[in-house]
Amino acid sequence: SGLTIQNAGLMFCCERNNPEIVEPRGRAIETVDVFLQMRKRVIEANQTDKAPCKGCPLLQKREWSKEKTEYKIDFLNFGVQSYCQFSCIYCSLQRDAQLREQKNKPEPFDSLTIVEEFKRRDMLSEHLRVDYASGEIAIHPQKNEYLDFIDRNAFTAAFSSNAGKYDEGIADILGKNGRNSITVSMDAGTRETFALVHGTDRFDAVVANLEKYRQKGAQIYLKYILLKENCDKNNIVSSERKNN
Repeated sequence: SGLTIQNAGLMFCCERNNPEIVEPRGRAIETVDVFLQMRKRVIEANQTDKAPCKGCPLLQKREWSKEKTEYKIDFLNFGVQSYCQFSCIYCSLQRDAQLREQKNKPEPFDSLTIVEEFKRRDMLSEHLRVDYASGEIAIHPQKNEYLDFIDRNAFTAAFSSNAGKYDEGIADILGKNGRNSITVSMDAGTRETFALVHGTDRFDAVVANLEKYRQKGAQIYLKYILLKENCDKNNIVSSERKNN
């Protein structure tokens, strides 16, 4: 019941290697047809002893009721990762030479056209959760279109952002209900380490933007990726911004 859209194509999730991936070609209607065919194949294959998703902690076993669920998409992840103004040392856009060439360039296909086709077919659940991760939505050229889709269709919206740029549209969605959230990977407790890990001196700006989102009533999750560069006491128990 999930759909993750990344530059490589359409898949079920982004946690493990997917059994199959659909690379969009041609019109959105054809892409959706191929995805649904792939989903059917994988569902059937998972009923056998050689289930392709065997061992995945996310695999759920249940009696699916077609009359109740109509097999709709209840989780959608926009993983369009091309646009970002940071240069984090752990990011695949920095570590992978081929991906690095795609940074801040248009994605190979239009994700919004594809998800609108799912909606036209009434295949989006009324309890749809929409995640925007990875990439930075606040600087994406189609930011307004993405936010409009999320605002119209998401029962729950979850953004992953570097918070290097505050966006009023994101803030409005975050403030609409307590389910919506934003996750920001700080990865540093000092300005110096922040600049080292993220490749930009935006520590104060990020903290200020988080305070703005909080004032809007946003549910904020701070993420910390432990690296050899940031796991010392000065960063983990930071004296900077200690009153916040």
